[in-house]
Amino acid sequence: MKRIVCSLLAGCMLLGAIPAMAADINITIDGEEFIPKNALGEVVEPFIENGSTFLPVRAMGEAVGKEVSFDSENNAVYIGEVPAPTDVTREPVVLIGDRVFYEDEQTLFSNFALVASVLKLAEERFTREDIDLRKGEIKANLDWNTAWLISGDEIKLDSYAEYMACVNLLLESVDIEEAYADFVSAKHIMVTDAAVAEEIVAKIESGADFDTLIEEYNTDPGQTKDSVYTFTFGEMVAEFEEAAYKLSENEFTKEPVKTQFGYHIIKRVPLVKDDVDEAYAIEMHLARECEKVDLGKIVRVTREGDYAIIDGRVYTVDEIKTIESIVAGISKDEITNLNEAFNDVVVVTAFNKLARNIGLLEDENRGEFDAEYEAGVFMMLAETFMSMRATEDVDVMKVYESMEKRILPSLKVFVDGKLIVPGDVNNNYVAPKNVNGTVYVPVRAIVEALGMSADWDNDTRTVVITK
Repeated sequence: MKRIVCSLLAGCMLLGAIPAMAADINITIDGEEFIPKNALGEVVEPFIENGSTFLPVRAMGEAVGKEVSFDSENNAVYIGEVPAPTDVTREPVVLIGDRVFYEDEQTLFSNFALVASVLKLAEERFTREDIDLRKGEIKANLDWNTAWLISGDEIKLDSYAEYMACVNLLLESVDIEEAYADFVSAKHIMVTDAAVAEEIVAKIESGADFDTLIEEYNTDPGQTKDSVYTFTFGEMVAEFEEAAYKLSENEFTKEPVKTQFGYHIIKRVPLVKDDVDEAYAIEMHLARECEKVDLGKIVRVTREGDYAIIDGRVYTVDEIKTIESIVAGISKDEITNLNEAFNDVVVVTAFNKLARNIGLLEDENRGEFDAEYEAGVFMMLAETFMSMRATEDVDVMKVYESMEKRILPSLKVFVDGKLIVPGDVNNNYVAPKNVNGTVYVPVRAIVEALGMSADWDNDTRTVVITK
């Protein structure tokens, strides 16, 4: 069966549109002309598709002295060091900077950009030994709820422990006085009339007492002469916040500040630390530090290249999602886990196969696969089968369990054990391609992964690569 699956894999890869080769693209490596060849020694041409220049993977790997191999079982190409088996089968979701996040981490993290900023910040401030030591402590002392969620899943456990170790170390390193410096205490006088606001400013400049004017003019019920507002970034309306942070202590705004609520004359007062929870201040300061981290490029991975084989029939990813959306009654756009959708497709196929076997369906030669038709038939047959099971030997699960079912992974390229997630100039994912048995990857992705740099000489149409 594996030979059949591999044959289908190769066949499906060649069914797509083959890019037009661009024979007039040249390649130089350190000033020397480079002519890429495949495993048979035949010259293979680079090509341009949708603005991305693709180079052959094998030739580029061998150009820097690395062994290149193809894993047909996992549809993966390895340049140099071979990755761990679990890394090969994991599906990427997003590349942030040089860090790949995977599908299996989606149940752990709701914001991959935040996680990436925490990890990068910690790696800049602490040694690997510090992080690993804290990771070990976290793994050894999981609370029961976390242990229940990820017990037995070493990949998830390691991801969780790495992130929490970095969070804990960073929180412990925050200076509380620096955290307090992010907060402001202020009073204000709010009115609804611009002319009145100008009048109040004039009175303050003439020496009138700010607190007395609060009692006389203010329309904000939360502000009295004896109260203050203490806040940090993002907690007040933008115009109010921006004006308050620009003031020095005991200074007031010389011009009224207009917001959606009215006109404000704001006075910054000495920080009331008793209004600030210390733990909250530290967390907010760390959040601000994370916002400043330069994450580099962010490439979100799409899944259009995936498809499935169920008892010899090839399903595209769109067909899988269409069936899932009809069976589950949800929008296709809401489906995020292809594996769950795949399970529904297998059930649908099992129902339909059993229906044909017992004569309920007679459209074996119906022709081109129609996902909506298949799902619709499934919905009609489900109730029929449930009623038949009580009196006849009709067991959908037996059919389900006997079926060959497999999602074939996207083509992946690894360099020294690390997955390449290539993106175009707009950081849109650009999947590696298999064209007539030669695997291609966008030039910048493969060149940078191999530790080189690349430029484009438009006059000579040359990819200029420097080791």
